[in-house]
Order: sequence, then structure tokens, then C-alpha cells
Amino acid sequence: MIYNIPAKPTIYKGIHFRSRLEATWAAFFDLLKWEWVYEPFDLNGWFPDFAIRKYNDVNFNTPLLVEVKPIMKFDQITADKMVSACCYNYTNDYPLSDRLSYELLLVGLQPFYDNDNEFWEHYDLENFDYSIGWLLDEDEWAGAPFGRWKIGNGQIGFCHSIQSFRDRITGGYDGGCFGALPLKNTEISNLWGRAKITTRFKY
Repeated sequence: MIYNIPAKPTIYKGIHFRSRLEATWAAFFDLLKWEWVYEPFDLNGWFPDFAIRKYNDVNFNTPLLVEVKPIMKFDQITADKMVSACCYNYTNDYPLSDRLSYELLLVGLQPFYDNDNEFWEHYDLENFDYSIGWLLDEDEWAGAPFGRWKIGNGQIGFCHSIQSFRDRITGGYDGGCFGALPLKNTEISNLWGRAKITTRFKY
């Protein structure tokens, strides 16, 4: 996919981001209290935009890797590049446990609503319709919906919408889809709006 939107380098927290979009995601992660590192390392020619600490990664050895693109729908070409860079022995001759070295997250122009995600219709929280992006869990890309789990003391996290409902931030699992505590889409949209304001005109 070719992106025609010119990137505007932006400074946030003293870090020079390649684009305002990347800086906005960084500010958004901060508002969510997620620990992140910008452009942590090179993986076979791919520089992940962010590494986010997962609940089971005490030493930040196997963080969740994030790619930011100016997209509103899933980008298979970018997803394939991410998988190719991060996964080794990626053939059917190896079990999944020997193929994936990192969990991957692809995000776009904003947190999004994927109305094709059938699991949302099984969850009865009012107006809960936001996802952070697309998450690769094992070998399947799917929506990564926000949630609030009991174990997380009210912190907002996210999970994989098909393979695993465990919160990647706190490790919480409430026995069902996306956490058991209330979360409205206005919370996510308000936080995103605050992140955009924080990074505006920071050139």
C-alpha cells in the first residue's frame, strides 16, 4: 500500500517522532499508562515504531511490537512484512511455539470500530465498540479490542478478539470477552482527543 499523507516530524517528551501520528499514539499510550519505547531495535530491516511492555515481560525482553500506519482498514502488505521480519522458521514444518518470537500490533489513524467483529455482539456493555488496531496472536490477525479487567484495578488494556481474551497489559482474564468492568467508547475517544491536543504544533 502506498501512503500519500506526508509525515510531519513531531517532538513529544523530548523524542523526535517521524510523524505527528506516531507522537499522538505515544501520548495516547501514556494516558493509558502503558509503558513503551520508541523504535526499540531493528528486526531484519523492520524498525517497529513502538515496543509495549506486556504483563508477563518483566525485563522487557519480549515486548509487544507496534507498527503505526495512516490507515483506516487492515493493511495485509504491512502485516506480512511485520510477520516476515519478526518470525523465524515460519513454515508448516515447525510448531507455532517455534515460529513466533514477538506478538504484533498494527494501528492506524485512530482507535477504530470494526463492525465485522462478531464477538462485539456477544458483549453487552453499552457503546463498547472501539479497538486499538489489529493484533497477531499465534498466526491469526484479528481486532484488538479495549477492555477493563478486574485484576487491573480499573486500568484500560486490550486483548485479541478471537484467540485470547487475556489483557496484554495487566494479564487479567475475567472468563469472557474483553474484561468484565464497564468501559464506554467515549472514554477511548476522549483520551485520543487529549493525545491529539498534546502533540499539536510540537514541531
